[in-house]
Amino acid sequence: MLRIGVVGLRRGLTYLRLARLMEDRVRIVAACDKNDKMIDLARKEFPNISYYRSFKDLLRDSRVEAVVIATPMPLHAEQSIECLRAGKHVLCEVAAFMREDEAEPLIKTVEETDLIYMLAENVVYTRPNLMVWNMVEKGVFGELVYAEGDYIHDCKSLNFKEDGTLTWRGRIRRELTGNTYPTHAVGPVAKWLGIGVKDKFLELASFSSGSRALPLYVREKFGSSHPGSDRGFWRQGDMVVTLIRTEQERLILLRYDTASNRPHIPTTHHLLQGTKAAYLSPRWSGDDPLIWIEGESGSDWENLWRYAERFEHPLWVEKAKGLGHGGGDYIVFSEFINSVRTGRSAINVYEASAWSMIIPLSKKSEESGGKPVKFPEYLWIY
Repeated sequence: MLRIGVVGLRRGLTYLRLARLMEDRVRIVAACDKNDKMIDLARKEFPNISYYRSFKDLLRDSRVEAVVIATPMPLHAEQSIECLRAGKHVLCEVAAFMREDEAEPLIKTVEETDLIYMLAENVVYTRPNLMVWNMVEKGVFGELVYAEGDYIHDCKSLNFKEDGTLTWRGRIRRELTGNTYPTHAVGPVAKWLGIGVKDKFLELASFSSGSRALPLYVREKFGSSHPGSDRGFWRQGDMVVTLIRTEQERLILLRYDTASNRPHIPTTHHLLQGTKAAYLSPRWSGDDPLIWIEGESGSDWENLWRYAERFEHPLWVEKAKGLGHGGGDYIVFSEFINSVRTGRSAINVYEASAWSMIIPLSKKSEESGGKPVKFPEYLWIY
């Protein structure tokens, strides 16, 4: 039975609820949040765990063997390191870090403590992404040559508090260029391509559009006197496009847009092209994922679910269906529990660092006018 503490209850409440479905394997014994309202909300539903307002107090709780970090992104690297140094395994929400200088200390701390660090990238574990991964492993796609990953989700309101002041998300958008939330897009693709196992990212180039949708939103919501109504207030544009080249001569195209007006579902899109098969994820709500396989599909796309009996990934379980992020929340938490048990992380610190490194490197590329920027060599151990 793994005893877990959760830090950050706005997102972390999901893990308290998931633990009820895995009570034979895990128990949440403590939770932490600076916001008393969030603690009160959680306590009503989960009265039998310990609540802390101080992160350090939670780390002193000797019952806690592992910590789920579900706090704002700028805190992730520092808090992960503190947990590991306190002797706790870590499941960290995305991304692993935001600054390039945070990567090496995180990697070294994991290596020195020999504890499990796993990135909680749930989109890797949706049913279609798992099935495509299984098909890749079984050779259905032949040699892989190209992939796309998009995260396009209208989140304008999350940049502001009720009075119009910026949230931590808004401050990131105000201060940084580049793709600041890449792991939902790149995580499944990286698993399919074996990044960190038999291939690696070499370099990326990144470009942004202008900021158009967010200033209009601010003007309508808070008035023209709000500084965010000025296009020049925001460093990040509406659409960010990042192109990555790999050592095995594959290309990965990523798109990131959380400002443009569009329907909510689906927020992630993926494409995979091999020499023998191609995959297209759903492009609108209610659509099905599509597959084309040489020698089986004829001249047109087929529904991916036609191949479920042959290629369903062994990690997929029906009880995940209907839970958060297409079942990915359930499976990522289950995989963390398995990782601690086996001593082998399902999404390890090197993968987490390679995916998260897109944040600072895309910023660097955009600030240089889109020039290619190389990934650091210390990310790769294979």
